[in-house]
Amino acid sequence: SQAIKLQPEKAINYEDRGNAYFYSKNIDTALLDFKKASELDKKNSYSLKRAGDCYYEKKDYLNAILYHQKALKVDPKYKEALMGIDYCYDALGEHQLAVEICKKALAIDSTYSNALGDLGWEYYCTGHFDDCIKYSYMCLKYDETATYAMFNIALATLRKGDFEASKELYQHFLALSREKNYEMTGGAVTDLR
Repeated sequence: SQAIKLQPEKAINYEDRGNAYFYSKNIDTALLDFKKASELDKKNSYSLKRAGDCYYEKKDYLNAILYHQKALKVDPKYKEALMGIDYCYDALGEHQLAVEICKKALAIDSTYSNALGDLGWEYYCTGHFDDCIKYSYMCLKYDETATYAMFNIALATLRKGDFEASKELYQHFLALSREKNYEMTGGAVTDLR
């Protein structure tokens, strides 16, 4: 805020304050700062993407998609903006559209672990369990800490009807996560139940 008083025309000051507001859960104020930053610097895709993130947090997925698309108009290779659209489609239950968005992100960067892991999940949601397993393992190749991908493998194996193999995978990934002190979310437990 002090920097904004000294340099009110500098977009990055609004971005920095917007991030501080965002991470302190003051989403509406963060959104105002990101929009102001994008007005000040029309060639800045980051502030548009972060405005989309704010709308996502507000569960206003259509506006979130709109702002992520605006970021992509400025920078067509902005893979994180594509993933923002993926998260929105997932939340809206539009899993086939999410699959296509993940593929676009992977066309930009074939080693992008977030896109690989999310593609695995979206394939799970569309009933393509073998593809879920394949892309989840590919995600782990580039991010060994991606516990969500680990448990997606076990869950997809369970959905394929192989209870014993699934049980072994859950036990293996749980032991590995504890041994390596990887962060685990409640999603794996919820999915298993």
